[in-house]
Parts: sequence; structure tokens; C-alpha cells
Amino acid sequence: MSKKFFKSVTCLMLVMSLASLHFPHIVRAEMIGVQMLLDAQQRSEKIDKARTFLQREDVREQMVLLGADPDEAQLRVEALSDRELSLLAQQIDDLPAAAGAEALLAIVGIVFVVLLVLELVGVTNVFSRF
Repeated sequence: MSKKFFKSVTCLMLVMSLASLHFPHIVRAEMIGVQMLLDAQQRSEKIDKARTFLQREDVREQMVLLGADPDEAQLRVEALSDRELSLLAQQIDDLPAAAGAEALLAIVGIVFVVLLVLELVGVTNVFSRF
């Protein structure tokens, strides 16, 4: 019986090996272009800009008032998509041009975007309370 068992296991392994050859794995290797490096560098700069902004005391206070954890927001900045990160960086860039009440409105807008992303990711429950 052990000889028959050995043959059936060997046959099964052979069939599985042959079946896996039918589905080849495609692996692509390509050179890293200059544009890919520039995109990665720009993303890194935008992440640094957002983290620096989120470290400001007035922004942290506003986040606490809205019920979000500022430290968790710092960790989630890197999880933002490129589009969300560009939007956030653009709002941060436009912030110094605003004056007085507009600056506060811009801060609240940026905090809202961050909170919205955190809510969508499932980190906070800020909007589900309402």
C-alpha cells in the first residue's frame, strides 16, 4: 500500500507541476526613468510639507476640537493618494496668500480634508456621529 500511495502522490505532484506550467508568471523589469524619480521626490516633498503643516499648534488644536487624533493624522498623510496629496499641498501653498479670516477658513478646509480622508480610511468616526 505504501508503494501505491507513493505513486499516487508522485503522480499528483507531477500533474500539479505541469498544470502550473500552463499559467506562466509574467515578470517585467525595466529601467527607472527620470520622471519616476522626480515623481517620487515630489511626493516626498508634499508629504513633508503636509507633516510640517500638521505639526503646527493651531492646526493640532483645531483637529482636537473636531475629535481627530493629530498623531494619527500624521501617520495617515503617507497613505494619501497622489491626487489628495497634491490637493492638500496646493491648499497649504495658498494659505499664506490668504489674510485674516480667509486664513482660518483655509486651515479649517485643510483640516476637513484630512478628517475626511481619515474617515474614509476608517481611522476616525468624526462624521458618523452626526
